[in-house]
Amino acid sequence: GNRALRAVGLLTLAPAVVLPLAVYANGWHERWMFANARCALVAAAVAVTALWARSDAGAARLRHAALAVALLGLTLEPPTWFVDHVDDVHEARRLAWFSVTVTWVLSAAALLVAGFRLDRRPLRLTALALFVTTAAKVLLIDMSGALQLYRILAFLLVGVVLVIASWAYHRAERRLAATRDADDAAG
Repeated sequence: GNRALRAVGLLTLAPAVVLPLAVYANGWHERWMFANARCALVAAAVAVTALWARSDAGAARLRHAALAVALLGLTLEPPTWFVDHVDDVHEARRLAWFSVTVTWVLSAAALLVAGFRLDRRPLRLTALALFVTTAAKVLLIDMSGALQLYRILAFLLVGVVLVIASWAYHRAERRLAATRDADDAAG
């Protein structure tokens, strides 16, 4: 319950969370993507932060920090790996940008599922924000050098995906609300 002690603890934990991400700034080459010491270091920092946030009710902000570090680590790993392992520079850059898009879509989907399963609205909203950010990236950055036909197809595909995601989100949220109402009426 001591606020000063908690502040000192948070200050000592901050470098432990941020420093593992520094491995992406140096030339630490790894053989496999996601199954390497570089990712293990980031995962350990996220796990320690999440566990500490779970044990301390006043450290709820740490969960947000752990999620941010996890998303940042997931975002940095594929491009770093492709730049290190693909010989053709243009192909490496193209794969790096595409891998960020794929990583964000998979992360957003996982956050959305977790948000509904755990009934955590902030996770669901984070997932939706990540979907929108990914759609903006696809339309503004990924499609900048594409032919007009591919741009049109990308716009249509992103629009259809966002409409389907919005429909599924509202349907699932209505089910959660109905379940909560039934639990409140029974309890």
